[in-house]
Amino acid sequence: MYEYEFIGIDLSINSDKSDYQKVIHQYSDAGWRLVQIYEPSIAQKGHTLHIDLVFERLRNQ
Repeated sequence: MYEYEFIGIDLSINSDKSDYQKVIHQYSDAGWRLVQIYEPSIAQKGHTLHIDLVFERLRNQ
């Protein structure tokens, strides 16, 4: 069985664009595997304002 973690990342103009890379490295170091980057919506001018990172790992039993 697997467990999943969903992390939201803000990509608005004022955000740090490298945040998602830091999160991916942190979760990888903790044994999680990135399985998807989901883009739930797009702003009026076609820019992404938010993404969700989806991680998985084997559940400890």
